[in-house]
Amino acid sequence: MMARHHERIPDFFIIGAPKCGTTALAEYLREHPNVFFSDPKEPFFWCDDLPGVRSLAGVRFLEDYLALFSRARPEHKAVGEGSTLYLMSEVAVAKILEAYPDAKMIAMVREPVDLALSFYLQMLRFLHEDLPDIAQAWEAQESRARGLRVPRHARAPELLQYRQVASLGTQLERFVSLVPADQRMIIELDNLAADPGRVYSEVLAFLDVPHDGRDDFPRVNEASLPRWSPLTLLLQSRSAERLGKTLKRRLPGALSRLAKRTKHNAMYAPIEGEQGSDPRLSSEAAWLYESLAEESDRMRAVLARLNDTPLGESETETT
Repeated sequence: MMARHHERIPDFFIIGAPKCGTTALAEYLREHPNVFFSDPKEPFFWCDDLPGVRSLAGVRFLEDYLALFSRARPEHKAVGEGSTLYLMSEVAVAKILEAYPDAKMIAMVREPVDLALSFYLQMLRFLHEDLPDIAQAWEAQESRARGLRVPRHARAPELLQYRQVASLGTQLERFVSLVPADQRMIIELDNLAADPGRVYSEVLAFLDVPHDGRDDFPRVNEASLPRWSPLTLLLQSRSAERLGKTLKRRLPGALSRLAKRTKHNAMYAPIEGEQGSDPRLSSEAAWLYESLAEESDRMRAVLARLNDTPLGESETETT
C-alpha cells in the first residue's frame, strides 16, 4: 500500500481474539512513549467479510483509516491498532499482509469455552444480546445467521455467532499458515494474567521497542453489565459517540480519561466472575464444552506444535 512520504502507516496489529486481554495490552502499549496506538483501538477496517463489524467504528475509506495514524511522530518506533475481530475474519489477515507485507501481528487466546461465555456477557453488556441464557443464545445462532431473531439493537449481527467467535483452533491454524513466523506472536490470556510484566517485556522485544521501565499492570475491561438499559442505550447512541469524540479532542488527556471512566461507571456495574455465579450463564455447561471440544483441541495442537520450535529460530510465541 502506497503512503505519502510524511505519512506513518501501521506496522503492528493486535488481531484478537476478543475477551483475551487485548484491551489491557493495548492500553499498556498506548502509554509507552515509543508506541503509537490508534484511537479508536478497533477500526475494523480490514474485515470486509464482516460488514456489520466493519461499520462499527465508522472508518469507511482508506484515507479515514490512515488518518488514525497521522499523529504518530518519529519517536514512535511502533505504530499499531487492535481490531479484535481480524482473527475471526477469513480475509483480514491476508488483506493486511497484502497492504503491509512486513506487518507484525499479535494473537491473544484463551480456552474457547471461556471465550464464548465471556463474549456472551459482553454482548449482554452492550445490549446487542437479548436472550437471558447462553444456551438460548447458542440455539438461536442458526436462525440469526438467516437474519431471524436478531435483537433490535444488535449493530453487528455477526457477533451473535458465538461458535464462530470462539473457533480459536480454526482461527489460529489460518493465522499461522498466513503470517511468517518472525512476524507473529501468540499470547495466552492465562500467561498475561499470571505474569503481565514478563509478557509485556516479550511484546516490546517482539516490536523492537525499548523497555520503558513499566512495572504496574492494572486490570482493564473487567466483566460488567448494564446498570439501566435506557441510559446505556442513550450513551451508546451514535450521537453520544460523536459528542464523546468532540469532547475528547477538546479536553486535556487527564480530563478526557476521567470523563471516559465516569461514563463507563454510569453505564455498567461490575459482576463477580464470568462463569457459574451469574444467572445468565447456564448452570450445566457440559454441552458447551462438547460443542467447542474440537476447537479447543485444534488450538492446543497449534500451540504445542509451535512450542516445539526453539524461540528465536522461527517462532515467537508466549504460550
